[in-house]
Amino acid sequence: MSALPGTKTQNIAGKDGVLQQREPMNPNDALEEARRAGFDLSLLESNLALTPQERALRHESALELMLALREAGRAHAKLAPSSGTLR
Repeated sequence: MSALPGTKTQNIAGKDGVLQQREPMNPNDALEEARRAGFDLSLLESNLALTPQERALRHESALELMLALREAGRAHAKLAPSSGTLR
């Protein structure tokens, strides 16, 4: 496949692993295709409605929660009797 002059193509790996070229998809077409495939884009849309600073604050809050949960899990593992089996 040869690209038309002035157009950009993307290299992608096909199902067989062979490198192929294709024209970039229009972002609106990609969103519509994702909706038809059953993707819920509401989270993406709500996050994009936030300012970059608001998104960074939400990320920081989620990271703090994840770190606290990890620490709680480690503390629980130290207190729990070891049975030698996976739960």
